Amino acid sequence: MQLNTHTHLIYFFKKTVPLFIFILLFTSLCTSCATRDRVMKAKTLEGKAVVYPISEKTAWEVTKTVFKWNKAGTIKEYPEQKFLYSETKGIEWDSWGAVMGAWIEPVDNDSTKVTVVVKRRLATSIKIPFTEEKFHKDFSYAVDCIQKGEQLPEKSPHNK
Repeated sequence: MQLNTHTHLIYFFKKTVPLFIFILLFTSLCTSCATRDRVMKAKTLEGKAVVYPISEKTAWEVTKTVFKWNKAGTIKEYPEQKFLYSETKGIEWDSWGAVMGAWIEPVDNDSTKVTVVVKRRLATSIKIPFTEEKFHKDFSYAVDCIQKGEQLPEKSPHNK
């Protein structure tokens, strides 16, 4: 028996529409795993804070540099909240990347507390491409460069 075009279309839609809906739902669940709101909520419990001997303005610029060194995409700045946010660019076989947020809070004129939170974009990723420890290692390096009067390099010396 030969099927007409109408029957083929019905068969196609019966098979592909449920799959398409599943993919849309799965994708929306996965991409919402780590968001700016989740990063902001994690500040108190998961954030790693260090006080640096630099001004708030310098800390703000160093934070952007460290984010860029670690594959940050667009960096969103929220000065009224003293907060910067970004997501790493690209996806690798073992990681969907990370989302990161940093709070820049003056302690006094010459010291600034920098708190950072980094989360996997997708909770099931095998590794996280960037961590709070890596952020502060890079940040400390940048502060040392600034205090020595050196220009910051284009890339982190800690990236392999």
